[in-house]
Amino acid sequence: MTSVQQKYKCDFNYLSLLESFCDDPYLVCLDSSSDDSKYSQFSYIAFDPFMKIVVENKTTNIIKKNQSPESSLENPFDLINTYLKKYNDSSLIPFTAGAIGYFSYEAAQYLNDFTVKNRSLDCPEINLGFYDKVFVFDHKKNELFLYVTQFSEHSSNFDINDFLSDLSISSAKTQPYKIEAIESETSKESYSKKVKSIKQYIENGDIYQANLTCKYSGAFSGSILGLYKILRKVSPAPYSAFLNTGFGSILSSSPELLLSLEGSTLTTRPIKGTISRGSTFNEDEKNKQTLKSSLKDRAELLMIIDLERNDLSKVCCTGSVKVSELMSLESYKYLHHLVSTISGRLKSELSQIDAFKAVFPGGSITGAPKIRATEIIQDLEETSRNSYTGSIGFFSFDGSLKCNIAIRTMYKHNESINFHVGGGIVADSNVDSEWQETITKAEGMLIALKQAERTNQ
Repeated sequence: MTSVQQKYKCDFNYLSLLESFCDDPYLVCLDSSSDDSKYSQFSYIAFDPFMKIVVENKTTNIIKKNQSPESSLENPFDLINTYLKKYNDSSLIPFTAGAIGYFSYEAAQYLNDFTVKNRSLDCPEINLGFYDKVFVFDHKKNELFLYVTQFSEHSSNFDINDFLSDLSISSAKTQPYKIEAIESETSKESYSKKVKSIKQYIENGDIYQANLTCKYSGAFSGSILGLYKILRKVSPAPYSAFLNTGFGSILSSSPELLLSLEGSTLTTRPIKGTISRGSTFNEDEKNKQTLKSSLKDRAELLMIIDLERNDLSKVCCTGSVKVSELMSLESYKYLHHLVSTISGRLKSELSQIDAFKAVFPGGSITGAPKIRATEIIQDLEETSRNSYTGSIGFFSFDGSLKCNIAIRTMYKHNESINFHVGGGIVADSNVDSEWQETITKAEGMLIALKQAERTNQ
């Protein structure tokens, strides 16, 4: 399908622009909020999608602008692939037009062999918008551009100059909000029993590792975008995101890349191993060394590296899958992580969605072997993960993609807000240590929330 693209340089403030679109029910922002990361160059704000694909309870709803909604029972991954191919245009600049949204963890049920079920009625399994109007902000050059792409089948008379001249950029202070009584829905005793169950599965030879999570929730009122704008300051990350979905809002400050596709190169960067930052320089350096020398964390990451190499090998050219970075330490505001990078060359006959299906859901948040680990997780976890440990990102119409693993992610629905934390369980996991890891990860979220709330007052 042929397309015509317009580009316009803007002098607006990036965050003020985001505030200006806060009432758009399908506003999305893929936000490289960690300015000191080599992976943080571009951020994207998209609005007013010309089509939405929403999947829930085995039904896919296709909602096209100014048309009656359609429903389909076709596999949603196949349907999304069809639409991405329909709008494919290799002449476009990545990312200036394409699909943005999320695949919940429970979207794995639409892949072969996975039995993950959605036990929540407040979060569709997949929610994607197809956008032809995208603001692109270059953090390194401090430049903002609006790209408008017109496809031959659309008769839109959108005028980029009229739109920009009429656009009212917000200068108001972020609206206030209130957070109350964020608490874990899982007790230490319950979590410990589940850890012991997983260790028994490992001893029986079912799995080598499983990622076990628990949920925190509380009451929320006021401006969810106000919360996000402050969270991105106190907990920045290269794969952050803010999404209005029409069902609720998702706030993510994820440091983990599930998959990127640039040209024919596929890259995934699993994270395994976490320790808190020290309160002094010496304590921080000690914590770094503790993490880097942790046999348990290194063993976890090695297992996930092997899993991801196997996943990429399904869709990559023979011999092209390589581990280019092994167990590097990356530091964020509250935590240190161990990270590795695996890459390969996508087979020419395969698509973005083929690549995404091969690695989803990410091995670092399921376990190994992946399918059996997800079955065990399904039995042990009482609630759906929803967007948490799913994936948020873009599928560009030029053929590229970039999607995170949605950790450090909150979901606001009606008057409540929730997030999950978890950790990988292996044979030599200590029950008390595993519980403490969830506390450490939750503290990062809670500290950010408390700092955000103080800043908001």
